Amino acid sequence: MTAVSDKDAAWKTHLLRTSVPLEHEVARILSRHGFSVSADYSYSRMDAGVEKEFSVDVRGILGTGPADQFRRECLLDVFIECKFRDRGATWLFLPQPKYPRDKITDAVESIDLFSPRFVHDTLRNDDPDVQICYSAVEVGFSARDDKNGKGRAIESQLKHGVRQLQYAIPSLIMLRARTAALIRPEENFPFFFTSVLVTNARLVVANEAFGIAAVEAAGELDDVGKEVPYLIWSAAVGPDFYQHCQRQFAGLAQFAGTPSMRAIEEKRKAAREASWALPSALARRIAIDPTDAIHIAEFKNVIVTNIAHLSDVLAAIAKIFGRKAGMLKDEPLVKW
Repeated sequence: MTAVSDKDAAWKTHLLRTSVPLEHEVARILSRHGFSVSADYSYSRMDAGVEKEFSVDVRGILGTGPADQFRRECLLDVFIECKFRDRGATWLFLPQPKYPRDKITDAVESIDLFSPRFVHDTLRNDDPDVQICYSAVEVGFSARDDKNGKGRAIESQLKHGVRQLQYAIPSLIMLRARTAALIRPEENFPFFFTSVLVTNARLVVANEAFGIAAVEAAGELDDVGKEVPYLIWSAAVGPDFYQHCQRQFAGLAQFAGTPSMRAIEEKRKAAREASWALPSALARRIAIDPTDAIHIAEFKNVIVTNIAHLSDVLAAIAKIFGRKAGMLKDEPLVKW
């Protein structure tokens, strides 16, 4: 048998590091779960004062209602960013000290702002439990370090993947708002979205006692944490993100002035929706204070999963979406 040289195997390493093979695996899994799949969802974003084009690796769309109709009812967008890592790499996450566990439904956002219908989902007991984490670092062994027997701990591009997902969401909301502004009110349904960061690296959540002493006393990485299949990374956003929202939502006031959206606002007001929560009011407020974008959606929660467990995550997301989409009412959960 002819030995494979390092030079002959180099192309494999380079191809894997592009994350393209991982992206294609993700696309196949999405398709098996009934999602329509597209690649490279693009959006604009300011970078060092210059507007540039960015993209999310894979987008999956799932809808309710008859599949043979051109227009579905409720729609779910799943944005997925893929990060292939060299073998031996582990992502170590730090759990929220006060509320370290919750339900995966916290990462599935519903937006009924542009619809005469309201989402009334309050069921959570059957949803999978997940760890809620606030920070992460990559720990592992590179090929060079393997030869020397030395480990490495680096501040990797973990946040890059999360930021790609978070900054894409305002563009998606405006895409859906634009459609809502042009069709009849009765055809407008709430829409849903979630963001997923997929990797082949192990995911480890630090133990409660994690700290300097725990790391110094540990014999191996598993002594300071527990491996999990997936988790929610609650990655806080800052002023730059809200400025991005303000730029993305600049056209919201125009959309809110269309006949369809005016009719929807009247229905929402008649149902005793809060006046400050109407599309036109939010558009005015965001133009003055970009942080008011938090009243449209929650942007910080991202599901992080190992590729081996993506199918389980998608199954849970689809189930939550179906339940939420099936619990629509003509009045808000809280009346004003």
